[in-house]
Amino acid sequence: MDQAPQPYNDLPLDAKAYIRPDPSHPYAIVTMLQFDSRFTSLHIVGGTAEPGGSRGVHGPGVIPAADQQGNGLLAAFNGGFKYPDGHYGLMSGGTVYVPPVSGVATIAITKKGKLILGAWGVDPQLNSQNTNLVAWRQNAALLINKGVINPLTRDGAAWGGTVLNSAYAWRSAIGITAKGTFIYAAGNALTAETLGMAMKSAGVVMGMQTDINPFWVRAFLYNRDRNGQLQVNKLHPEMQGTGYEYLNGTARDFFYLTRFAPTIPPTW
Repeated sequence: MDQAPQPYNDLPLDAKAYIRPDPSHPYAIVTMLQFDSRFTSLHIVGGTAEPGGSRGVHGPGVIPAADQQGNGLLAAFNGGFKYPDGHYGLMSGGTVYVPPVSGVATIAITKKGKLILGAWGVDPQLNSQNTNLVAWRQNAALLINKGVINPLTRDGAAWGGTVLNSAYAWRSAIGITAKGTFIYAAGNALTAETLGMAMKSAGVVMGMQTDINPFWVRAFLYNRDRNGQLQVNKLHPEMQGTGYEYLNGTARDFFYLTRFAPTIPPTW
């Protein structure tokens, strides 16, 4: 995979792995991406229609031009559920697209770029009074909490409506390991429970499910070749989209990651 920016280019920036979490469905494969948070910044973008459009709060739906320049853009991937499917909150760039819901899974970004993943109003850092938060996105209950898979993962109805109401579907999730690295995971023929099992096996201690179903689960890696041309690589060949929807505009909210080189040598 990629190397960290100079002068840290002797270190890996990201890694990719595959996990089969369900012996009863051996064709169910979870593709995992792990990013070194010492050299990456996570960003959250509100879509032009979701989740705030029905409230009259429309997002840009596009990665800012400044982050598309050079070779800073690293990855982009799907966000959470639509507004009607839980009214889960999103704030980014000083705009509250949907107010936060107490007790639900939340990924938040601080002013210094630190990632916090926990339950809103339960984790003492996740509340509306914390002015250190610059962005957050919510989605359903915590999939993994302090290394423990949520026992409610066996209740399919609690994790979003799927195509034909099948418990086995395309699902995605994000998580944080004990060392603070960031993980995105996605795959087909998964239940919330088997997705949680895959995340836990990768070392995730705090995790949340993001969007589900084949139309919305998508992730891409970006890099510029020697000629400066942007190369876009789909995480899984069966995923929808091209990766250019995040560059040109999309109705749905999403996450993206950029590369950066810290001025002070990082440590774990």
